[in-house]
Amino acid sequence: MIYSFVTTCKASGINPYEWLQKTLEDISDTKLSDLEKLIPCNK
Repeated sequence: MIYSFVTTCKASGINPYEWLQKTLEDISDTKLSDLEKLIPCNK
């Protein structure tokens, strides 16, 4: 699963480390219905 996220980040031109750091910071404040917004290709 991690490999998929890293690959998706790279394909979308997103730094995987920065994406993961931001996602871990934001996930606790994100509603269940909004979790799809944290996926790298949705940034």
